[in-house]
Amino acid sequence: MATQTATLPRVPASAGMTLPAFTLWWRELVRFYRQRSRVIGVIASPLVFWVVLGSGFGTSFRSGSAAGQQHYL
Repeated sequence: MATQTATLPRVPASAGMTLPAFTLWWRELVRFYRQRSRVIGVIASPLVFWVVLGSGFGTSFRSGSAAGQQHYL
């Protein structure tokens, strides 16, 4: 009697890493959203940065007088 051996289909190595990577990503995302202070910090930090930079550079980017702009046309 001849015996047959079953061979498993080959799975690319990258396919084996997808599920663990997704699982870790999902876990970190859930942990992030459970910490309200971090969520607020992520949203508020760029807003405060824009306000500080905007107030500092606000005087540097003033437009000239209308008469001066007509001179270039």
